[in-house]
Amino acid sequence: MIYNVLSALFKSFINVFYTLEIKGLENQPTKASIIAPNHASFLDPPLVNISHPIPLHFFARKTLFKNRFLSYFLKKLYAHPVGPGSEGMRALAQAKKLLENNEIVVMFPEGTRSEDGTLLPLRRGVVSLSLKSKAPIVPLCIQGAYEIWPRGSKFPKIGGKITLTYGKPLNPNNYSHLPSKEAATQMLEDLQNSLLSMTKNTQ
Repeated sequence: MIYNVLSALFKSFINVFYTLEIKGLENQPTKASIIAPNHASFLDPPLVNISHPIPLHFFARKTLFKNRFLSYFLKKLYAHPVGPGSEGMRALAQAKKLLENNEIVVMFPEGTRSEDGTLLPLRRGVVSLSLKSKAPIVPLCIQGAYEIWPRGSKFPKIGGKITLTYGKPLNPNNYSHLPSKEAATQMLEDLQNSLLSMTKNTQ
């Protein structure tokens, strides 16, 4: 109930003050998948949320859950804490269980928000999860959100266009002929290239 209410409120806010376009709907996952968006704005997680008709599970940095008020709403929005080291491994194990239950998981492969809006080097966790779970990765390119609410700004600008583009899924089975380390390296490179390509094509 709270998930639906919060999602509806944010969607109304976006529709009133911004122009939102969602592309690549034919690539939107409907079953166990990992959505991998670029990350440059505070707006990114809720934008991904409202771009998809199915409830999504997010992994957010552990420090956000220290505030009891914020933690309550994050959990209602199916967000799960993730930390460094062993905590990160536990989060990946939890994500794998969610995928096994046919849920859709959102992981930001850069690991943090970009300072200038450009794509940062991707971390291997997302492809490791895909290769272990056999769930495809769906690249998602978010554009316009950085210009509205970049890192370092306290409040968003009003007005502007936001575009979310779902890319073609990366099937982990296509890398099964490679040794595990090579498979992860190649899949990570393909994911980065997919996100970069969508960014250039929609500018």
